Amino acid sequence: MSLADAVSAPTTRTEQGARPIVYLGWGLGSFTTSVLVNSIGLLHMRFMTDSLGIAAAVAGTLVGISKIYDAVTDPIMGAISDRTTSRWGRRRPYLLWGSVACAVAMILLFNVPTFESQTMLVVYMGAMLIVYAAAYSTFRMPYLALPPEITSDFQDRSRLMTFSVYGSSVGSLFATTLAPIMLAWWGSTREGHGMVAVLLAGLILAGGLACFAATGSLTGTRAPPPQAVGDWRTRWRALIDNRPFVVLIVFKVVMFTALAIHSVAIPYFSRHVIKASDAWLGSLFFARTLTMIVSQPLWMALARRYGRRNTLVLAGVTEVACMISWVFITPENATAMIVPVGFLQGLSSGGIFFGLYTTLPDTMEYDRRRSGLQREGVFAGIFVMVEKFTAAIAASVFGIMIGMMGYVESTNAGAVAQPESAIRGIYIALAIVPTALAVLACLSLRFYTLTEADLGRKSETSP
Repeated sequence: MSLADAVSAPTTRTEQGARPIVYLGWGLGSFTTSVLVNSIGLLHMRFMTDSLGIAAAVAGTLVGISKIYDAVTDPIMGAISDRTTSRWGRRRPYLLWGSVACAVAMILLFNVPTFESQTMLVVYMGAMLIVYAAAYSTFRMPYLALPPEITSDFQDRSRLMTFSVYGSSVGSLFATTLAPIMLAWWGSTREGHGMVAVLLAGLILAGGLACFAATGSLTGTRAPPPQAVGDWRTRWRALIDNRPFVVLIVFKVVMFTALAIHSVAIPYFSRHVIKASDAWLGSLFFARTLTMIVSQPLWMALARRYGRRNTLVLAGVTEVACMISWVFITPENATAMIVPVGFLQGLSSGGIFFGLYTTLPDTMEYDRRRSGLQREGVFAGIFVMVEKFTAAIAASVFGIMIGMMGYVESTNAGAVAQPESAIRGIYIALAIVPTALAVLACLSLRFYTLTEADLGRKSETSP
């Protein structure tokens, strides 16, 4: 096969009628990763500090180290999937084994043995976080590299991404709504967390296996020859030269750092500031997730009319307004404000995720048209790698911040009263720092100029 043939040859059978089930299957992959990431992001840090008695700074450092490890391995996993040849296609073997690994990691993170030494407990948690990071990377990198193999049509990619957002939203519904409600019923203890983890692991495994099965029509996808992928130096140079991709990465780094710090702080805010049960958390995230789901047609229409960049800016500005509003939530008005804030944040989150995951395949195609090479896995790996760095930064910053401001760890579901300084630290991490970062992220999109015309089609804003 020549290089030209490798670039132009059809790689899937979705054009011959399999597209609806493939789209649905790809969306189920987002369900799997959403259940995993959102449940761990929402509950695990607090589980370590308030149920295992691990100091906040130590817990934040453990999460940070695991995320850095994950970030470093993401591009490698993406490149491996670029070169894979199997009877299941280039990416699908990793959907199968990755989903199993993710389910196992979920169980191990929350079902913690009793150790005589606190040092051994910390070592165990660090090791399990590395296992989790490796499992997530195995599934997520090949998964995120699939869209260009599913469809090459510009508008079809928008529709494809709505399936991803729907899947992610439903997964978030289980992780951030069902899990806290289950904890409220079973008790926010070590045992209660362990039971919730087993339930979520079953959902993770089911979603991953369904994604693998539903994308079966992609088995005809072949790994391109090495010259169609390029060596490592060529790939890194392509990333640097791809300005739309670089701008997208800058936006994601800054915005996701804001979102990650904000999200880590919410469970601490609900428990220690407004003294609410975990059912309150479930109600908040139910409102957010429901709005994410129903808002997708709106964001798709706005993107078609005003362009993807402008729509992403609008979603980011809406998120800024949401984050700063948390400054005004107090124990007295929390019940009244939870629903409107939740709905508005769901709207903005839906737009941010829709905008990011529709523009990412555009930057991949932009590279392919300029270079004639197929290296979607590397772009996917870098795209997710920065997400891990932001999570590492967020966990470390939050843990160190509240630790320095006097946060007291506990082994009894956070029963220890926190000093006023720790409460101020939670407010700063929840609203002030994320708001400032989100503003900077929105400003960075001034430099994103890729349109449909740049991909050889009509203008993105044309009627």
